[in-house]
Amino acid sequence: MRTELKNLRQALTAPERKSPVTIKNYLIAANRFLDFVGNKLPPSEKKLRRFFAQQEEDNIGPRTQNYYFIVIQQLYSANSWLWPLSRNDRPEIPESLPINVFTVDQVKTLIESRQNYSKEERFY
Repeated sequence: MRTELKNLRQALTAPERKSPVTIKNYLIAANRFLDFVGNKLPPSEKKLRRFFAQQEEDNIGPRTQNYYFIVIQQLYSANSWLWPLSRNDRPEIPESLPINVFTVDQVKTLIESRQNYSKEERFY
């Protein structure tokens, strides 16, 4: 395991005692970032911004980008690297997600046709 990830793991286990699953997920996300930036450490601000731009190009949602922002910020802190971004650089999360719902007529049609569906489909 990379030294940078060991430092992050140690930081995550010390004060707040995050769950093992959370630690594992943070380490996976941090490793993905480190793979992206390569061997030049600490990563430059340009590389950091490029990572987030790549996330956007890959259609990674704002909630996941925000998660990476938090993980990478903790990676920087755990390794005593200067964090070059500000709160304003954090990905914006929309207050509400677009939700597609059935109309009342569609629900009635589904209920009336329930005999046409498998047991699994009826569950939903």
